[in-house]
Amino acid sequence: MTGFENVPLPMTNVPAVPDPSSEWWTPQPIIDAARLAMGSIDLDPASCAGANKTVLASMIYTAQMDGLMRRWSGRVWCNPPFGEMSAWATTAMNLYEEGEIESLCLLGPWSTAAWAQRAWRVADGICLINGERFKWGGPAAAASDRSVPWGYGMICCIFGANPGYFDAVGAVR
Repeated sequence: MTGFENVPLPMTNVPAVPDPSSEWWTPQPIIDAARLAMGSIDLDPASCAGANKTVLASMIYTAQMDGLMRRWSGRVWCNPPFGEMSAWATTAMNLYEEGEIESLCLLGPWSTAAWAQRAWRVADGICLINGERFKWGGPAAAASDRSVPWGYGMICCIFGANPGYFDAVGAVR
C-alpha cells in the first residue's frame, strides 16, 4: 500500500509533449529540495547552461551531448524532455538499481506510464507537485500561455535520498 491508492490518475490519451519545445527549467524550490535530499547534485544528464544556473550541478550533459549515451555517476538530478520520458526514466532507474549512481531525483509528469508505475513501487519517496505553485523557466515556459509544463501536475521520484525535504514543495509519500 502506497497511501495514494485513491488518488485519481490522469488520462493517458494526451499528447506526450504539449509544447514545441521541451525546455521547462525546474523551479528553484524543487531544486533546493533535491539538493537538500541528496546533499548536492553531481550530474544533470538532461540540461543546458541556462538551467544549470538553478540546478548548480557539478557536471551537465546537454542535448548535443546526448546524456542517455553518457556515463552517469554520483548524485543525479534529472528533469528530462517529457517526450522522451520513458527512455530517460528507465535509464535513470536502471543505473540507480545497478549501483552506478548513488542517489536520484527524477522529475516527470504525473503519469500512469510503465516508468511511473515502476517508480511508485521502488522509489524511497514520491512527491506530488502542483506545478502551478512555482515559476518555471526556459524557452518553452517563456513561449507558452500555460504556467506549467504538464497539465496534470508533476511527480518527483526520490531514490537513495531523504524524501522528507520535499514536504515544502508537495505531498510526499
